[in-house]
This record gives sequence, C-alpha cells and structure tokens, in this order.
Amino acid sequence: MKYSCRFPKRLPFPKTDYKGWSHSTLVVITACMVLAGFVSLLPATSSTVIAMPGTTNTMAQNLPRGEISHPAPSPSNPDIIAYTKKDGNRHYLHLHHVATGVDERIVHQTRREQTIQSRIRSVTRNRVESLMQEAGLPSGYFEGDFVWRPGLDQFGYQWFAFVATQAGKIQLHLGYITSGETLRTVVFPLGFGNVVTNPAFSPDGSALVFSVDGQLHIETDIGKVIRKRDFRRMQPRRITGHTSGSYFPSWSADGSMIAYQSRPIDGRRAGYESIFVMDVTSLTEGRLPSSFRVSIDDEDGGLFHHLRPSWDPIR
Repeated sequence: MKYSCRFPKRLPFPKTDYKGWSHSTLVVITACMVLAGFVSLLPATSSTVIAMPGTTNTMAQNLPRGEISHPAPSPSNPDIIAYTKKDGNRHYLHLHHVATGVDERIVHQTRREQTIQSRIRSVTRNRVESLMQEAGLPSGYFEGDFVWRPGLDQFGYQWFAFVATQAGKIQLHLGYITSGETLRTVVFPLGFGNVVTNPAFSPDGSALVFSVDGQLHIETDIGKVIRKRDFRRMQPRRITGHTSGSYFPSWSADGSMIAYQSRPIDGRRAGYESIFVMDVTSLTEGRLPSSFRVSIDDEDGGLFHHLRPSWDPIR
C-alpha cells in the first residue's frame, strides 16, 4: 500500500471563538506557550535519554561520556548494549548493562586464548597497512565490527564476534556473555591472516563470514565449533577472488546468499565500488562460487559508488 501526502497551496488559519473566555484563562494559555518556546531553545545536556535502535521500549540512560558510536543491543537481552568508544585515535569496545549500570571493556575480559594453525598465507607489513586503508580502518589501536550471534548456545550463553588490534594485526575474536546479571565475558582471539574485518553471522547463527586480507572467507559450521569450544577446528574457506578486495558481507534473510562490496579493476566500472551477490547454498571444495554484480548505474550513464549492501529482512 502506498501513502502520499499533499499540502494545499495555502493552509487556512483555524478560527477560534474566544468569547466567553476569562482574562485569566487567556493569560495562562499565553504564558504556557511562551514557556514551551523557551524550553525548546535550551541546549541538550549529557544526561539526556538515548533511544537504542532495534529495541522495543528499551532506553539507555547516562551512558559514559565520550565519543560513542555503533550501539548494538543483545538480541537475547536488550538491556545489554555493546558500543564503540573513541579515545583519541584509539577505538575500544564496551558492554553496558542498562539495569545495573555496569560498564566494562570487552577485551579486558579475556580469559583464555587458543593458538590457531591457519592455512591462510601471511602478507608483508606494507600490505597490512594497505589492507587496513582499503577496509577503512584507523591507523591507531582498533576494536570494532561488533556483531551478535543470533540465538543462544546449549548453556544459554550469548555469543558475539568482533575484530581488534593484536600484535600489529587486526584479528578476529569470538566471545560470549554468561547468563545472569553480571557481565562476565569470555573472549577467544583467533589468528587468521593479517587484517580481518566485517564478521557477519548467518541468520540462524550456523555460519560466519568475514573478510581476511581483502577476501571473504566463510566458516560453514561455526555452531559446531562453538558447541565444542574447539576453535582449532576452524578452517574458513575463501569464497571471493577479486583483486581489489571484498568487504562488508551481508546475508539474505534465508541464509542462502551473501551480498558484498568490491571494486572492479577493469571494464566500465573500473575503480567504482560495486555490489555483488553470490549463492552459498552449494559450495564446492577447491572452487570459488560465482558472483554477479547487481548494482545498477544511473539511467543517464553516470557512474557512482555503491557501498555496504543490506538485505530486506523479509524472507
């Protein structure tokens, strides 16, 4: 159903009959109008209530001061909100519990670490810096790209993924929040490549896709890895081969396709960011799945950058 709104060329001023109104009533009405106008001019303070997107009747009051961005309420408990806080050229991930007011950095909660023997080849330091620039990452310490995993595990824990600077690289991290009112968080740093960005869980939480050194990789059974807590089993496979890199993967609502952003190096759209889509329902070992460009140029022939795809949530 389409909705339209039309306005007349001239809006008639409503006629009001003030006969019979007492002088005191008119004075009170006038004073209220003046006071309302004055209040609307007052600047907002730091204690204003912030409505969190993606939640129903959930508000976060008095979040810590600072440059805060990318709020992400937990799908299982909207009172728990992950967000990014910037301090100079450093970016930190925090968890905030609305009900208790507890606020903690996520990486400070690291409990254990497992060494991952990855088949992904390493690159030079100069290439790492180039990859960080291509992915739009800052040069300073970085924690970000936080995403929640849909659903809970067998223990009722809520899992999440993010990336963070570690030993001069940007590495993937998985973690979870235990049940209860406390914010006890366990984080597992994983060593894949040099620059990992844009993790994204499938809608059912069974798979995880992310960009490693500019190419998309997928772990098709992240659910099993999480259940067994054995991250050495993770052997993500590459699913793109664009020379210019592939970033910002986005799952379709049914989990059958992934859209992503890449920049062709030849053809009419060479140098312009474009959107591609691939089918991931039947991946074949040793072969890259076919991708198709879906971004459309302007009708007049103009070329534009097409960035960060997002699917309609309706299946």
